[in-house]
Amino acid sequence: MIGNCIRRQAFASSFHASRSYATQAALAATPKPVQYPYYIARNTMGSLPVYTEFKNAGARCQILIRNVEGDVNALIGDIREELVQSEEAGSDMSYLSVEVVRSKHLVLHGARPRMKNEVISWLKERGF
Repeated sequence: MIGNCIRRQAFASSFHASRSYATQAALAATPKPVQYPYYIARNTMGSLPVYTEFKNAGARCQILIRNVEGDVNALIGDIREELVQSEEAGSDMSYLSVEVVRSKHLVLHGARPRMKNEVISWLKERGF
């Protein structure tokens, strides 16, 4: 009887010790939040909510950035400053225009389908 109590106590103490170690490791592994006035949360599959949308039978391509939390206008300013104006005048990105839809979604008009990967890599560089 006493042996069972000792075993239970030993198991409980080792269980709680391993559990606290796991929570400490999880807290250390989580990245620190990026300090921007906006935040783009990942979707349930773990990817960024950046999508391409084709209209007019594929003649017009748009890039959608969905579920932007915080200051959407600051994100628009950063996109125009770093993606659109940093490219050469003749490149595809210089023709983009940015629009806010439903206060949480951005639409990049005048895009090409391959630009989606450039937008995703730009967001990943910024820590999203």
